Amino acid sequence: MTVVEATDPDPLPLVPARIVNEYVYCARLAYLEWVDHRFTDNADTEEGRYVHRRVDRVRGRPPAVADVEEKPESTSVTLASDRLGLVGKIDLLATDGRAVVPVEYKRGRPREGPDVLWPPELMQLAVQILLLRDAGYETGGAQVWFAETRTRHRVAIDEDVLDQAAQLAGEVRELARRDVARRRSSTRPSVRAVRSWACASRTRSTCCRGEPLRRLDVFAWAIPLPVRSTRPRPAHV
Repeated sequence: MTVVEATDPDPLPLVPARIVNEYVYCARLAYLEWVDHRFTDNADTEEGRYVHRRVDRVRGRPPAVADVEEKPESTSVTLASDRLGLVGKIDLLATDGRAVVPVEYKRGRPREGPDVLWPPELMQLAVQILLLRDAGYETGGAQVWFAETRTRHRVAIDEDVLDQAAQLAGEVRELARRDVARRRSSTRPSVRAVRSWACASRTRSTCCRGEPLRRLDVFAWAIPLPVRSTRPRPAHV
């Protein structure tokens, strides 16, 4: 993997782009996976791992910032920025003229309508754009490839979306920062307290749909979950 780093020390670990995705989908799930290090594979994650089998292997080298034009694609490119407090792995990095284009691989099919991605996946791609820009690259949007339809789609990411992604990453870091303070005081936060802080202040329907918590057996002890939604699941794995 290729890592591009900036310098601005912070006692907290860098927030992975995947965790920003999880946070938009369910803040409680993001906390348990990233802060509490609880994770259990299921059919969706296994399928996602299979879909990523080709791009999870390092292939090629990302182009130099000053020499981007018409370079070969590279896979499994990791970018990190202490200044942004973010880290992310780009499945496939393509070029478009003098700009680079991150391509995200997803299981499932595109969302119906003009927006092919659900908000969690959109924020994950926005984090990748932020990291590329911080590394000095010019970006030409983003793309996503869906395994079920085997189609690649362009995704428009404007400045408002980038600002939103940066704000969400800050919220995740604040969640971790509060947990560090609690652990130093020898007081372990309850899941109920975490949920009330992370979810009560959020109005998005994607905040906590409950489904991922049902699927993972490590959450069997969790507080009662909301009624299962009949809306289609986003292909966010």
